[in-house]
Amino acid sequence: MEASSKRRSFESRRLHSDSHPKPTLQRRIESIAIMLLLLTVSCASDPASPEAISKEIEKLKSPRSAERVAAIVRLGNLGEKALPAVPALLQKLSDGDEATIEQTESNGASTTKTRVNEQAAIALGKIGKPAIDPLLDYVHKGQYPAWAIQALSNMGEPAVEPLAGLAENESDDRIRGQSIEALGKIDNPRALQVVTSALRDKSVYVRQKSVDALLRSKDKSIAVVQALIDALKDQSSYISGKALEALKARTGAGNDLQFDQEKWRKWLDANKNKFS
Repeated sequence: MEASSKRRSFESRRLHSDSHPKPTLQRRIESIAIMLLLLTVSCASDPASPEAISKEIEKLKSPRSAERVAAIVRLGNLGEKALPAVPALLQKLSDGDEATIEQTESNGASTTKTRVNEQAAIALGKIGKPAIDPLLDYVHKGQYPAWAIQALSNMGEPAVEPLAGLAENESDDRIRGQSIEALGKIDNPRALQVVTSALRDKSVYVRQKSVDALLRSKDKSIAVVQALIDALKDQSSYISGKALEALKARTGAGNDLQFDQEKWRKWLDANKNKFS
């Protein structure tokens, strides 16, 4: 009797449950809602999602320079993933507004002043190779090529050939000179070769950028020393003076040689083993 009673009770509960089944459509709607919720949460937590990048791009229009800079920094930290933001970042290269940003260092937080275009150049440099062609287009079309060239310089070696192309082929003295300056900041044999060759450029401005870069460089190749000796007779006293300064720094000689090219060439012949 007791077993029969339990069986009837179980069957009654089952029938009651089956008599109110959850509609299939309702279950599907609930499943879709849950999936959309999870997707929204995922996008919100992923700074590289299209939605997140779009929000950062929108913040580049903020009237507050600090907010624009903060958005630029966040985009730059995404690297190549921030490629969709390149057109908007290029526009910020003409934005010279100042901003104060906070930096966290080992000895605590500090603030530093920067400019929107400076941070845009840094961000574009972090995006790297995918930004090279847009930057070259900007150099040719933009009114502020210096910041685009700086962005290329920030990439390092991947930008050596593009910068070399600008330095060797551009008709604009300003672009050639700025490209030489940028190449001078990259430790690369090809960059050094282009910088050294620029000591013979027809433009005084370009030659100045070249000798300044070589003065900062510590390279001791014979080709560089020979180019500097040739520059001792440059029409510009600034260039010849900096060439002598660079020679002295590289060789430890010069006090008795000064601007005498023949004496320098004889000295170099006697000391070739000191140079690569």
